[in-house]
Amino acid sequence: MNSPLEVVRARSLRGGVKRSFTPALAAGAMVQYTRDHEKIRGVLQDYHEFNAIYVINNSDALVAVDLDFCPEKRQYYPAHTMLGDDQLQYLEFQVVNLESATAVTEGQLIVTAINERPLAREVR
Repeated sequence: MNSPLEVVRARSLRGGVKRSFTPALAAGAMVQYTRDHEKIRGVLQDYHEFNAIYVINNSDALVAVDLDFCPEKRQYYPAHTMLGDDQLQYLEFQVVNLESATAVTEGQLIVTAINERPLAREVR
């Protein structure tokens, strides 16, 4: 018989996962979140990849996210926007402040890496 904890864990694995990051970035700076990062490592063990991203940019800076550190997979997030994208595949990413004179302070930018499982009705 499964313990209540095992039941909750199994339900969680079926539902997917989200991990949020709130980097502070000096003007022109970037930060990398590799597959060895503590918030990413466990997700990749259970889900193998991320497949969506959601970014809230409350700063005055234009920010880019390079999925898998790849310029061809760059996503742009203008100042004061909330944007998401799905149908992606990535394991790690970097966040880049594209402004040469505007810093992003902690809490102004929230990057949420997501693995969403398909809904049962979509699978049928």
